[in-house]
Amino acid sequence: KSYGLGNYQGSAYCAAAVSMLFVSGFGYEKAKKLLGDFFIYCPTGYNQFKNKGRIYKTPRVGDVVFFWSDSLCRWGHTGIVVGVDADGNGYTTVEANTSSGNDVVVRNGGATCRKHYTLGARRAEFGRPDYEGNGILLTVQPTITYSIGTGSLHPLTVTASALNVRSSIGTTSTVVGSLKYGETVVPDKKAFLNGDPWFHVPAKNGWISAKYLTGWVQEHEYQDKWWYLLPGYKWYTNTIEEIDGNHYFFDSSGYMFKGTIILSTNDDGVLKADIDSVYE
Repeated sequence: KSYGLGNYQGSAYCAAAVSMLFVSGFGYEKAKKLLGDFFIYCPTGYNQFKNKGRIYKTPRVGDVVFFWSDSLCRWGHTGIVVGVDADGNGYTTVEANTSSGNDVVVRNGGATCRKHYTLGARRAEFGRPDYEGNGILLTVQPTITYSIGTGSLHPLTVTASALNVRSSIGTTSTVVGSLKYGETVVPDKKAFLNGDPWFHVPAKNGWISAKYLTGWVQEHEYQDKWWYLLPGYKWYTNTIEEIDGNHYFFDSSGYMFKGTIILSTNDDGVLKADIDSVYE
């Protein structure tokens, strides 16, 4: 309403959300050029891109996705493409007025969700704003990886009954192998996707979820410090733990400590490390 588009309070709003997200990201005038014009009706937005020859069958990050509705016999839902799988077989969206559920198009779901679709699982086409023509360099940030190790004497152990090996990070990537409970791996780097940890295993030429592993991890980025990975991607902190018959002290950051430690007990006689008296 504040942009002179009318009062649509209480109406379906997936298309209006796309229009307003573009305003939020690029400003009123540039957003209007990118979309052709603001739209609150999916067929209107689709036709604006089609009339400019900017409708595509495969997605790119930054595209406006339009989903076909068989019940309505028209383009009935929309969102923004925020990711494309490395193998090109799927894409991730952010959609308003929907509900969760991958490969499922939900209209009027009342929530804003990040969703994933396998390419071809649902009829969809992609409107591509002319970013370059409007002076916008649209780049996708590369996945940041961190060098890690375990050494052949300290491989990590799989704690899941079965663990998929994938072509790239993320559960939507292609499965290229699997590991069984109790198998060991020696990763060489790690990365994060939406906060979830992934380890690269060169021997398997793929990535596995780090949530289903346990064992020693060496962080090359932090002076080769060691920490002990627990299932669920957890670790010990401020504690003395017995591992494989040896006792180790882990500091407040979770790293194995090397140096002099003064030990004391609490009122119940439980042994603890006096953190204020730890010397490097």
